[in-house]
Amino acid sequence: MTSGSLDYIAFCGVTAPVSILSPADRLSASELAGLSSKSPSSLVLLDVRDPIQFELCSLPNSINVPWDGFAEKMKENKDEFQALGGKDVVVVCKMGNDSQLAVKLLKEINKGGLNIRDLRGGLRAWRAEVDPDWPDY
Repeated sequence: MTSGSLDYIAFCGVTAPVSILSPADRLSASELAGLSSKSPSSLVLLDVRDPIQFELCSLPNSINVPWDGFAEKMKENKDEFQALGGKDVVVVCKMGNDSQLAVKLLKEINKGGLNIRDLRGGLRAWRAEVDPDWPDY
């Protein structure tokens, strides 16, 4: 693992992407890029990767709330999160799996009122669709 020769998918045991959200709860990397350029002030990016991955690379203005402990943090800060009403909340991770779980949880906690979606395919899709220079770690 320290040599960088271990594949992320093999290490994590992920062989197929999770698909638990409806298409309306997801957006493509290209759609996110358009949203980011049109109205950056009305967009909140929650990055659920661990802090080390977040330090390696992150989308501009994103907030790191790691998936480990995410549910507790969101429940503790429910009022603060609901105060984001009127903004688009997009949850990102590396492959789009943890972000889907986070979106599902946030929708259960908030019972509507916020436009919460995940980045379909995660930051790998961002690299493929928007920024080919994005780090591939």
